[in-house]
Amino acid sequence: MLIENNGVAYIIELKVDKSAKEALEQIKERRYYEGFTSKKCYLIGVSIDSRLKNIKEWTYEVIEAK
Repeated sequence: MLIENNGVAYIIELKVDKSAKEALEQIKERRYYEGFTSKKCYLIGVSIDSRLKNIKEWTYEVIEAK
């Protein structure tokens, strides 16, 4: 999922029954942030628990424009 607002990009990867770290790693491995390097980018990994049907955990990293 990609959201852009006021010069900031939020790239969000959701994983069901997997860790938020795995979701974040997928964003980085597949370089989803490329093309948004002129902006501040938040890379956000979210883990969803299918049994509880809720967010289990989340993590993020920020990539600053150079």
